[in-house]
Amino acid sequence: MPAFIDLTGRTFGRLTVLGRNPQNSKCGDVRWDCRCSCGKTVTVTGNNLRSGHTQSCGCWQKQSARVAHTVHGHASRYSRSTEHIRWSKMIQRCYNPIDPKFSRYGARGIRVCDEWRFSFSAYLAYIRSIGFTGAKGQTLDRINNDGHYEPGNMRVTDAKGQSRNSGQNVILDAFGKSNCLGEWADATKITYQTLWARIRVLHWTPERALTEPVRFRSLAEGAGCPGVRGQAGRRRCRGRATVSGC
Repeated sequence: MPAFIDLTGRTFGRLTVLGRNPQNSKCGDVRWDCRCSCGKTVTVTGNNLRSGHTQSCGCWQKQSARVAHTVHGHASRYSRSTEHIRWSKMIQRCYNPIDPKFSRYGARGIRVCDEWRFSFSAYLAYIRSIGFTGAKGQTLDRINNDGHYEPGNMRVTDAKGQSRNSGQNVILDAFGKSNCLGEWADATKITYQTLWARIRVLHWTPERALTEPVRFRSLAEGAGCPGVRGQAGRRRCRGRATVSGC
């Protein structure tokens, strides 16, 4: 039998656990008395609290329904704008445990401020104020990749800028600066692939990787791109540096 876990004092969404209810559910699950941020008191099983299934007394669902039916020109019964889809996905990946991206957002403690979470209009007004128009190539990301979705931590960028702000970037320290590999590639005019190979495959020092000229190999010299063998690899490497030609 699993050890008993006391949830008293913990917060789940809008619910703060006050204490254990003396009566378990019909299935034998432990139930907890909780106070919602709206002031109402409800009783919820521990399983529903921990799984994220229940996060309010029901007021959040009602408020969300009102938001969904608010006439703001971005959502209707049959279609939604790009901005409304973006807003909805932002909330899902932060609060829905079964969302494919929850592990990278909600599980890391990243949240959406209440002003945006419960009001699409407030979210829309803010992204418009920082210059987001929805034009082709525009996107939004958080300035601090470990911070919340909230005013002051959002900016307008493009796909390249967003990818460089990813936690999966390769960061290189050299000459007193700390930049991601893509930024060094732009500054040195050496391709990202060549810099990556020099650092990760050949284990060069950052300074050498960033300053040594690229030596190109002819097709007659042999092997092609790293990890691509044979004639296909040589065709793909035409005009590009290979690992051994770095």
